[in-house]
Amino acid sequence: MKRYLLSACLLCIFAFANGQNLLTTEPENRNAVLEEYTGMKCTFCPDGHRIAQSIYEKDPNNVILLNIHTDAYGTPTPGTNQPDFRTPYGNEFASEMGVSGYPSGTLNRMNLLGQTSPALNRGSWESASIEVRSLASRVNMGLASSFEEATRELTVQVELYYTTSSLLPTNFINVAFAENGYLGYQIDGGVVVNDYEHNHILREMLTGQWGDEVTTTTAGTSVSRTYTYIVPEQYDIDKCEVVASVAESRRNIHTGHKVKANGGSTTIVGQLTSTGGEYFSGAPGEMTEVSFSLKNELPTEESYVINLDGTAPNSWSSNLIVNGSAMPIGSAITVGAGETQDFTIAVTPDDAVGIASLEVEVVSETYGNNAPTLTYGINLMSGVKDLVVSNDQELGNAPYYETGLALAGNDKFAGTTKDAFNGFGEAGALDNVYNVYYNVGWTFPGLNNTTIATLSNFMDNGGNVMFAGQDIVWDAFNNNNTAEVQNFVNQYMHSNYVDDGDGGNTPVTAITSDPVFGACGSSAIFDFYGGGAVYPEEVSPNNGGIPIFTYNNDSNAIGGMRAETDNYKMVYIGFSVAQLSNVSVGNQIIQITHDWFYEGITSAKDLTLDLTNAVWPNPSRDILNVDLGKELISNPNVRLLDLKGSAVLQQRLPNDTQQAQLNVADLIPGMYILEVNDGLQIMGRTKVVVQR
Repeated sequence: MKRYLLSACLLCIFAFANGQNLLTTEPENRNAVLEEYTGMKCTFCPDGHRIAQSIYEKDPNNVILLNIHTDAYGTPTPGTNQPDFRTPYGNEFASEMGVSGYPSGTLNRMNLLGQTSPALNRGSWESASIEVRSLASRVNMGLASSFEEATRELTVQVELYYTTSSLLPTNFINVAFAENGYLGYQIDGGVVVNDYEHNHILREMLTGQWGDEVTTTTAGTSVSRTYTYIVPEQYDIDKCEVVASVAESRRNIHTGHKVKANGGSTTIVGQLTSTGGEYFSGAPGEMTEVSFSLKNELPTEESYVINLDGTAPNSWSSNLIVNGSAMPIGSAITVGAGETQDFTIAVTPDDAVGIASLEVEVVSETYGNNAPTLTYGINLMSGVKDLVVSNDQELGNAPYYETGLALAGNDKFAGTTKDAFNGFGEAGALDNVYNVYYNVGWTFPGLNNTTIATLSNFMDNGGNVMFAGQDIVWDAFNNNNTAEVQNFVNQYMHSNYVDDGDGGNTPVTAITSDPVFGACGSSAIFDFYGGGAVYPEEVSPNNGGIPIFTYNNDSNAIGGMRAETDNYKMVYIGFSVAQLSNVSVGNQIIQITHDWFYEGITSAKDLTLDLTNAVWPNPSRDILNVDLGKELISNPNVRLLDLKGSAVLQQRLPNDTQQAQLNVADLIPGMYILEVNDGLQIMGRTKVVVQR
């Protein structure tokens, strides 16, 4: 049973219940409304769920998810425990949006990324959501819900304010009732999971198939609508949500919002602002301070709890500072009506290497989680020399790369996301990172313009990069990617696209004549991603690229490339390390890449001190002399590193001494790296050979 009540008004800011503001009249960008077409018999649909969730988690106040199950993969088999998530609306939605494969998704029911249909494959959702959120909305929306337990009546209030006139005189409000936390049958990557958690399940459209008509759509116009719905007993109201949007027609959603079904709202409790940035490079014992201003937008004095959520090395410390006084994280501050209170979040790393990915959360004590939480991200990197960067869907496979680095004796590595990598790059916070291992795996887009801008700047300034994954180059040249990405593949990855590859491209074998990877061995490539998704791609050399792997011992089927320029070293493999059935070969690839990268690093960011003629004799058999010349360095630290980056000898010099002597008589003959640092940053490096 459903019914709705209608009313219209011409207010500038709306009030609901006890007087809270549900929306602003200031122009806003669109929120992204991702309607995902899915099913419980669709083996790749859970991958779509994970992609959608990762998009939501990056911007929870501006991304809305709704899962629409249709007959295609949603029809239960008779006599089984398979749930039926279908509605009277799903098939017609899918038909109108041009859905032809599953999972598919629409972002605001718009044609995006140059496509002629709103329906997009899961590899395009992230880029499309970014595009949507960059567009101005013609209308702002406010949303609130209340639930009466005795009658199970849900009341939904929708408020609109048009900041710009709609292109069409008639718009439509859509209000959906959705369920979360349903445990039941799902095929995930070919595997049956009987307790899969289904979320954002469309259960009912309170406004019918295509919405409730709105005819007052000119700039400055306001609309208020109330809808009611008797919630069936089978639904736990605390696991349900209301999703509302406003569209110009059956397509083109201006914006949308989501709230809890049991007392949620878009109440504007305040504004949180900062000019300090979100990405930082830190050092042990060095405090990073980020300043904030919190404005109370409520009509009365309000207390706000300041929390800090996320991940960081356990031994790092953090504090809340208000009016010069340190307070524990989780403390509350009181702000008068319409007033502003400044505060600071301070994060201090110690010797533990890592990345803090934190979110400042400001919660109104009056409204709690029934209103949007004010948030701001803080990302701090300290001590990291080797960085594993993973596309979102590959984060779970980062340990394949981290294990290889650990086996190489490296203890200065950490993992992060592609978006965080781009953020650190844009903030100039990658200067202390030497090497990046880019875990693309099997994701789309593997490369985009933002990421290649970060990568090319990193490489131009002396950083080394390993690329790993299938379909990276195929995606660049065959999946509506850009000319900039294609040029990056040719020039920085030193490769030309040859073929997509298939399950017949196995085993992968190192080219034995290559002096770097020649002893790496061979491994079969297996169906790691399920469903026969095995596409180890084939490439050819470009811009000085050197082939390092082939498939089936066929010299014409090249599956890997390396290159060395005056600025950087690069390794690219056309398959994911996770796809190798021989785990030890995958570890070898990472270890060899690591050791080659560390062989005589002469990154531009390291060379404030030229050590070319500062070391003798070189080669050396016993005593290695180091003379820093006239360069005055405070407490210089002279270290000898093996090719794994581990210190085998070191000597810290007093301020008035610029010469050192290292006894190398007991070292294993071979190549080493002499490094000079001042305790905070590397001043210079040069190659040293030990002989017998």
